[in-house]
Amino acid sequence: ITKVFYYKDIVFHILFKHLEMFECIQLTFKFTGSYPFIGFITKFSSDTERRMLSNSVSDEDIKSIINNISMIIIGAYDEEGYLIVEIK
Repeated sequence: ITKVFYYKDIVFHILFKHLEMFECIQLTFKFTGSYPFIGFITKFSSDTERRMLSNSVSDEDIKSIINNISMIIIGAYDEEGYLIVEIK
């Protein structure tokens, strides 16, 4: 469902936008199980995407990803609660 890239010692899972987006989001929530998680929706350039997939992102790529966040999703330990915040 996701692709993975590393930045310093942090692992990021990327869920790319496509036609089955809703189903993939549901599966991602289900697979996280009882683990807490923080997710976000952002946009990035094709150059940044290429660097993500080759595990060679720069500090500038990360800054761009952060600056373009439009939504933050936080999952709780109990699998029963999620907090979703839209950023405008």
